[in-house]
Amino acid sequence: MTATVRQGDKPVTRRRRTRRPLRVRTIGVWLLAVTAACVAVILITLTLAILAGVMRGPAPAAPAAGVPACQQEDGPGPCFWDAGTSGNGQGDSFYLDAAGRFYYTR
Repeated sequence: MTATVRQGDKPVTRRRRTRRPLRVRTIGVWLLAVTAACVAVILITLTLAILAGVMRGPAPAAPAAGVPACQQEDGPGPCFWDAGTSGNGQGDSFYLDAAGRFYYTR
């Protein structure tokens, strides 16, 4: 689109900038925002999963010699809870360290 503007005696033709419709820009901004939000959720989920694996650590296959049996399932550690012989005989066996972290055994 052109417009004619008079400057003194001589007409000057200038081109007007054409702008994209507002809808196209708005859709582009929304798509960018949704994509950024999805990426952020994925990164946070992966970070939490990695941290949970690192914090949990490897599970000992069996209790170390000299580790006492837990008197209660939620008792103080360090101790070993044998689900097959303790409580109702069902559930998962675990080792509880002195810091209170659980390590489920296989």
